[in-house]
Amino acid sequence: MNSRFYGLQGLILAAALVASCKEDPTASLAGGPAGVELEFSLRKVVIDDSVLVTAVVRDALGTPLAVVPSFASRSATVATASVKGLTELRQVQFYVKAQNYGSTWIVATAGSLTDSMEVETFPKTLSVSGPPSVTSGQTPTYTFTYRSASGRNLNAQVPAATFSSSDPAVGVVNATTGALTALDFGAVDVIATGPGVDAIATGVNVDPNDTIGVRGRGSVLVTPVAFAGTRSGVFEPGGIIKIVPGVGQVFDADTRVFLNRVQLGASIGATGGEGVRSVGPDSITVRLDDVRAPGPYEVIFSRVGAGQLSVGGDSITLTAPAFSTEGGTIAPATADPGQLVTLTAGSLAFDANSRVFFNGTQQSGTTSIRVADLADSGQRAVLITRLGANDNARTGAFAVRAPIAFGGTVTPANGGPAQIVTLVRSAGDPLFDADVLAFFKGQETFVDRSAGDTARIVVPPLTFIPGSPVVNVLLTRIGAGDNARALDFTLAPPAGNFFNDPYDVAGNNNPPTAPVITANGNYYVVLHGACAPPAGTGGTDCDDWFRVTNTGGSSATITVNVTWLTDADIDAYGLDPTFDFCTYDGGCAAATGDNPEEFMMTIPAGETWYIYLNLFDAAGASASLARVRVSGLP
Repeated sequence: MNSRFYGLQGLILAAALVASCKEDPTASLAGGPAGVELEFSLRKVVIDDSVLVTAVVRDALGTPLAVVPSFASRSATVATASVKGLTELRQVQFYVKAQNYGSTWIVATAGSLTDSMEVETFPKTLSVSGPPSVTSGQTPTYTFTYRSASGRNLNAQVPAATFSSSDPAVGVVNATTGALTALDFGAVDVIATGPGVDAIATGVNVDPNDTIGVRGRGSVLVTPVAFAGTRSGVFEPGGIIKIVPGVGQVFDADTRVFLNRVQLGASIGATGGEGVRSVGPDSITVRLDDVRAPGPYEVIFSRVGAGQLSVGGDSITLTAPAFSTEGGTIAPATADPGQLVTLTAGSLAFDANSRVFFNGTQQSGTTSIRVADLADSGQRAVLITRLGANDNARTGAFAVRAPIAFGGTVTPANGGPAQIVTLVRSAGDPLFDADVLAFFKGQETFVDRSAGDTARIVVPPLTFIPGSPVVNVLLTRIGAGDNARALDFTLAPPAGNFFNDPYDVAGNNNPPTAPVITANGNYYVVLHGACAPPAGTGGTDCDDWFRVTNTGGSSATITVNVTWLTDADIDAYGLDPTFDFCTYDGGCAAATGDNPEEFMMTIPAGETWYIYLNLFDAAGASASLARVRVSGLP
């Protein structure tokens, strides 16, 4: 609709006034009608509905007059006009009612004065009718119905609607006839579009993207045509299935395969991941995902043949029998944290393609599973796929038990960071060996020595909590059986900063008071504090020093290896008595982002040189326990 602006419509005086200034020069213009104005030049109206329009009669000065004009339609079969009444503002309101489809003019008359407004009429709604569900390959026809505001059918008088499809891949619609050619499975809308009122102006049933027009939609579900072929192969996780199409159902290059309505991608090689391995007119081969859960799966093929049909309607059922069915074993049935669990295949032998999944994660090998060192007790699932020539899948399980209590002695029974604790096993405990791991309250620490009856472990830096000084210590991978043991250890109350190690008492923050190393071995320190890269200084205990004395009669080349168990960045330097940086340790070979850091330096006979450790970046760790291993001294 096109709105007009009301304004003064009076005459323009073109000559200078000569008469007395007390005389009103416009008096002769007032009173009589000089014009009729309608509110709009164009009004769009829904059929069987009415809209209110305003008219006004003005004098030559533009003043509204209390004059009611007459209203007439040039085609009363299209639209009519009827007066509502005069408002306090001397505006005349009248109704325009749309009777049928078309266009006409409403003429307002006051004496010899007239004004006209174009009226266009339209249906209120457009609906689409047809089957709500069709099978791929069918071609049902959909119809449209225009209706007025009162629900009257207007098809006989409104131009035919134009049809379209919301998704041509699912179904193509003939624009004129409304015939739908059903293709791919899924939902599609048959859309009919016809003449209608302005969507923004009236808000009637139109597409919000259209400025003019009325639109209707019919939702249609396209279902696959029944599969008439055959399927063969191994219906187990990781198996290969061969599908042969039925009569008239030819596979081609763009044919797609769906399991539970999710498309499969392309398989990566003959032994790759899940996907379509090959497509030909006579068959499709599919590799199933190794970790697909057993159960039924709907199978659908789309874009089949020249007709681009979807084919399916039934399902396959995946199974995964027990590993023991063909004599496979998982031992031990109950394992310790950190223990190695062994898988032995029965008649379905492991081969190069076989895969083992432990709790959904593929293992690096097929004959063993390493239980996590900090694993909680409980049942664990094992899936073995691609067994033997037919790529069979089998399932198994074992239990993880809580660690048995350590029966030996712990000396000392309490201590703080970097203190070495000696463990002596009891007769009921397994012998210690070189691969033992130790965890204080879940935090891994160094095992200084582990052999036979004795193991030495280092207390890591843990926050001391008053009233709760006892922490759990877990030992894993003990002996030939990789067994686990647990014990309680009491943290000593702090004397000053609890992260201080025994060397801090001796003053290892400064070269003159640093502890002296005269023998090869492991030395443990704790670095902590808010160090600030790139300078790497400023923390409470960011820097630690050792003095190294060569007591031999000739020069000795020593190797210093620094290792830690956090994400921190610790740098190590070898310095002569002049503290000449990066000259004697291979050009700061151990000042990188590596872990461990290692450097070599040659100390003349009888001289004392220095090892300097710097916590370059704490990386969020409250404190880092570091092992300084020195070798090469006489």
